[in-house]
Amino acid sequence: MSKVVYLNNHLKKFRERSEIKVDLDDLRGLAHYSNINNEDKKTTKIFVEFFKNKETYKEFLNKIPGNVDKLGRYYLITAYWIAFENYYNNINFYLS
Repeated sequence: MSKVVYLNNHLKKFRERSEIKVDLDDLRGLAHYSNINNEDKKTTKIFVEFFKNKETYKEFLNKIPGNVDKLGRYYLITAYWIAFENYYNNINFYLS
């Protein structure tokens, strides 16, 4: 093994990773699932309301409006689950 490879592997252990933390102010940004279209205010309202009421992601999935495509649904459920687990269960998510 060369010295460069060894040093890079060694440094990975000690590099700081930035944590992903969710605030209640960030919820509106997480609920915006399409970069092309304008914000869907109905979906955003449901996202924030269910999050504050500590509803599960399955209940949230049932309330997503029918006009949201499959990719949008996938994004919303993923963002909701990560935000919920991070905020309420204090699990640390890291960017690597």
